[in-house]
Parts: sequence; structure tokens; C-alpha cells
Amino acid sequence: MNRLDYLSSNAHKFNYEVNTEKTAQLKTVRKQKKKALTGFKKFILTASLFAVVFSIISGYVKLDEAKNNALMLQKELKSITADNQLLQQKIDSAVDLSLLQKKAVEEYGMVKPERSQTIYVDITREDYSERKGKDEPTGKIKLHGVTGTLINSIHILH
Repeated sequence: MNRLDYLSSNAHKFNYEVNTEKTAQLKTVRKQKKKALTGFKKFILTASLFAVVFSIISGYVKLDEAKNNALMLQKELKSITADNQLLQQKIDSAVDLSLLQKKAVEEYGMVKPERSQTIYVDITREDYSERKGKDEPTGKIKLHGVTGTLINSIHILH
């Protein structure tokens, strides 16, 4: 017989056997939980890896679409530029300055101005104009820009 048999009763043996069974069950449950956590960690890791790969692939797809769009726009630009050059050539060949001058002289009676008829206006200086009237006091009004220059030029001519 075992030394424990002498020292303990059958009730104690039974309690010891129950405790060892509970310990074994707890170890089994812990192992199952550990396996479940390991499985969950593997799932999370796989899902994260899938998300990273998916984002990289979608980035390449967007980049490829942008490149294709840029190529299409470049082709369209070349086509439009060629059309513009062709239209400009048509315009240049359609407008004949000597024909326009001949038509202006013959049909509309226009003549080129002589040098004495040309007036040059200095737009950089300040413009003044005089106002006179019944209700308005006489004095100089400062006019700016093209309007003031034109009014000042008219006053100079008179």
C-alpha cells in the first residue's frame, strides 16, 4: 500500500481525484482558449495582410487609370493643336491685306491717314477737365484712365 493510503481516508482520496480531474479539465479549457486565441490572431493577421495587399493593388489600379487618362489627354491635345494650326493657316490664307485695303478704298471711300492727322496721347500723366455751367462752379476735375485722356485730347484739339 501507498503511504497516502495510511494517512488519508477514502474521502480525501476521492477529493484528490476530483481535484486532479478539475485541474485536467482546466488545463484542457486553457489549451482550447489558447488555440482559439492563436486562431483569432492568425485570422486578424491574415485579414490585415489581405487589407494591405488590397490597398496596394487598388493604388496600382488608380495609378494605371491616371496614366491612361493622361495619355488620352495628350492625344487629344495633339489633335486639337493640329486642328488649330490648320484653322490658322486657313485664316491666314483667307485674309489678304491688299484685298482689304483695295475694298476699303473702292467701296467705302476710306484713305490712309497722313502723318499730320495722327495724334499720340500720353496716358501716363494726370487728366484734368474744366466744367462750366449755371449750377456748377468752375474748376478742374481730375479724370483718370482712358476716358480722361480722351476728354483731355478733345479739349486740346479745340
